[in-house]
Amino acid sequence: MNKGISFWVMPVTIYRISETKFAMESAFCEHLRIYQKMLSHRFSHILLGTVGMSTEEYELNKNSLGIIDEERDGISAIALYSENVNTLQFWLFHYIPILIKEFQLVRQSVLVDSSPSLNMSRPIELPALIMGLLMGRKTISITDIDQRDSAWMLFKTKKLSLKSYILWRYIYDPMRDLQERFICKFCSLVLYKEQKQVDDYGRNNKNVRLLVDPGFYQEDIIPPEQLEAKLECLKDPQQPLEVLYFGRLVEYKGVDRCLQALAKALKQGEQNIRLNIMGAGTEEQNLRELTIELGLQERVVFLPPVPYGKQFFEKLYPFHLMLAAPLRADTARSTWDSIASGIPLLAFGTNFYKSMAAYTGVIEVVPWPSVDALADKMASYGRDKTQLIPLVRKAVEIAHANNGQLWLERRVRWVDELLESADNNTRDAII
Repeated sequence: MNKGISFWVMPVTIYRISETKFAMESAFCEHLRIYQKMLSHRFSHILLGTVGMSTEEYELNKNSLGIIDEERDGISAIALYSENVNTLQFWLFHYIPILIKEFQLVRQSVLVDSSPSLNMSRPIELPALIMGLLMGRKTISITDIDQRDSAWMLFKTKKLSLKSYILWRYIYDPMRDLQERFICKFCSLVLYKEQKQVDDYGRNNKNVRLLVDPGFYQEDIIPPEQLEAKLECLKDPQQPLEVLYFGRLVEYKGVDRCLQALAKALKQGEQNIRLNIMGAGTEEQNLRELTIELGLQERVVFLPPVPYGKQFFEKLYPFHLMLAAPLRADTARSTWDSIASGIPLLAFGTNFYKSMAAYTGVIEVVPWPSVDALADKMASYGRDKTQLIPLVRKAVEIAHANNGQLWLERRVRWVDELLESADNNTRDAII
């Protein structure tokens, strides 16, 4: 069998370290390595069309990034443009060269893996799929985030003006909807990470499926001895409720809301709660200042980010409850990593967390974006940590049934089926 190239176009950022190495989000690095190994009988390598990370962003996050060695891992990358490029520069100087480069790379590939262009000011993803369809390539579309509520959420949190809201809601959203409908009709395989999109776009389409996309593997799931230690701690009223947020410290993650909710929970008399914040990002200093402003210095611990892997999960195992308070649509990888660590979640009720709550049964959602509701539920768990015991046990059970290996095997089987059908069609044409 002649091996080909799998060409991915996605708006993830990479930082070129040397001619043969680049850095990117660590969990995604490991995911790609395993995926490529499992499909090495099909692909000589995976080629990523991405966005170039700025030096400032790299220096801020380098301790939590992973490194891809192109020669060793069979994964290469090209930055189609830099994240420092503004919108006008993108359209005047970069977009035509990007399309030409995508055309050249699609022509060399046997499979095109991309998505709808959710960022309408920099639409690099959809053109790759259209080129793939026109050239007769098999195409896979993956939609990470359901953006249909984003305009309202951003307007509600005063991140969009009324003019921008109207533009987004009545121009950008319909354009995104048309993309999804086009993709579902013509792409070989369409994967969504939220059940609502499968239901809305995938009716009677066998090529549309739900993709549960955990980054953890069987060996990462909390070991029995660590699990029992956590359960004993939850039974002990003298031990504090150890609440956790981990991930990027950026504005839309709503970590400030987590701090505000903790302050309100403590005012209810629940002093036996500690919030641990693990990560780095542009909001770190603001969050530290807010901690002081709210008088939470004794109740908040800032932890440095840890690269994805064994040490990362070992850091997570002792915690009792994960907070997620996103201010816009988000499909955080931290959700499944928390579940694998035996940590139930308390989250704002975005579509993603509602979908995950229904799928897993270990996520408590409160109305978005109610800090009071978040505080009330946190205080309730602080008063009686034993409420979390059945959720912790259920989380581990769900993790074993949904580890990354199982879902990667399923995804590899789907890709194999697609390419096998292409091989059969080619043989039939020759005969």
